[in-house]
Amino acid sequence: MKNLKAKCVFAALVLGAVSAPVSAQTSSNTVWRSDNWRVWKQDGSCNLSQTNLREGLAENRTNVTIELPVAQGSSSIMVYSPRYTDFSQQDHRVALLFGNGGSFDLNTGERTAEAFDLGMFGHGVALFLDPQRLHQALRSYGQMGIQIDGNLFDRVSLDGIAEGVAELEKCAGRRNLASADEARPELNARQMEIMRTVRSVDGYIDKALHDEFWMLMPSALRDSPSANEMLQGLLAEVGEAREDFQEQTWLSANESLRAGRIVRTAAYLASKEAALNASTNPGYQAKIRESIASAERLLAAAGSGSPLDVPGGRTYITSDLIERVLSGIRASEFRFAKLVSPSWDDRLTEFEYPAAHVSILALAPFTLERKQIRNPGARDVEMISLSQTLDPSTYIGVSFAANGGRYSDPVRSLVSNARAAVEGAGATGRPPVFIKWRGFDSATAAGQARTSEGDVYVSVRVVEIPSLNGIMQFIAVSQMSAAEALNQRGILEDSANILLSSNSR
Repeated sequence: MKNLKAKCVFAALVLGAVSAPVSAQTSSNTVWRSDNWRVWKQDGSCNLSQTNLREGLAENRTNVTIELPVAQGSSSIMVYSPRYTDFSQQDHRVALLFGNGGSFDLNTGERTAEAFDLGMFGHGVALFLDPQRLHQALRSYGQMGIQIDGNLFDRVSLDGIAEGVAELEKCAGRRNLASADEARPELNARQMEIMRTVRSVDGYIDKALHDEFWMLMPSALRDSPSANEMLQGLLAEVGEAREDFQEQTWLSANESLRAGRIVRTAAYLASKEAALNASTNPGYQAKIRESIASAERLLAAAGSGSPLDVPGGRTYITSDLIERVLSGIRASEFRFAKLVSPSWDDRLTEFEYPAAHVSILALAPFTLERKQIRNPGARDVEMISLSQTLDPSTYIGVSFAANGGRYSDPVRSLVSNARAAVEGAGATGRPPVFIKWRGFDSATAAGQARTSEGDVYVSVRVVEIPSLNGIMQFIAVSQMSAAEALNQRGILEDSANILLSSNSR
């Protein structure tokens, strides 16, 4: 029934347009025209089509007609030509592609097209599309491609159509369908995956990831100031709302841990409401409701002291865990800001970590974690660890632990610590080497571990800092090579400044 209705509607629509002589296009049903396009009103619908359809047919050009009902409803777009075969003999999958120049970077998604036969005027295909997305594409791109059954079948120039679309909307009594309120840009699956990677607590950002994210943007969004502004608003609104909700969840978990009961702070409740209202996208709504359910389970576990089920096992909510996660969330916010900036910013920022007695120049903050190291026969040692993922194959870290005094035998002790660091990473290698570094006693070591995912290479330096009565460790882990691990450790060391003040803690 739907197919038959579409054929009748479009046959009447197009026959009315193409059978009328060019001179008749100035009749009362024409409400606007330019050199290339005209808008005309008929039977409760407004239509946009080429001005000189007869000439187009005579020259075997592809013709386009767009219908926008005066009442709310889907837009329909029909593309036809005397050159087209009869698509009505079987079902065909059609998608409209949009782009500029010779490339297309927006695909409306394949769907079954309504086919029709216009006799001497040729054959065509018709699609019913969301008016917002269709009209936004028509305003933003200069060329449309017709893809049939996976093959690019034809191209149509959209030169001058943006003004026609505006007049079409005015004719139908609609406000601008491509406004920021109704037609927000959408990110594809790979872009969403990149955003998840960057915003993960243990995520990363680099130029390659940033450039890939922005290369996947339609050129109209990259090149148009207004479209880019709209995109920035969407990213900021959704990103900031989710990040704030994450942070407030863990801050509420900290209050719940202290109180021994569930505590939902005012900031937590406000951030939850903001996250729920950040987007009406069904996919976003499903995920944010999952996040809220997880947050409530976290608060319950923190308040009761019971274990929480997490991917890979169960854990207790402790103050150390909360501090580490909050540190990771703040680092992810910094990385996300770099991702959503259209231009890559490779400037290094100084991040200070007084508890670890170090400041580091880096693209993004490190994640901070406190660990209690059991020391039989002596007092336990607190280790402050800073970690950062550089890319999928490289990890770096800095840690500091107070040892209560100077080593009586620095060579033996530092060599032993360096060996333990390599073995602690599951690697084996040559004996460590004792060497001076910035005037401090230190030992370096390297190792290799075989895993189910391939070889992993580790490079370590352990340094005694006498004025702090402690040990600092630099480590780099790479899946690429031993040389890359050594190189990344060297870069980390060159970027680090040791804070020697005794009150830096």
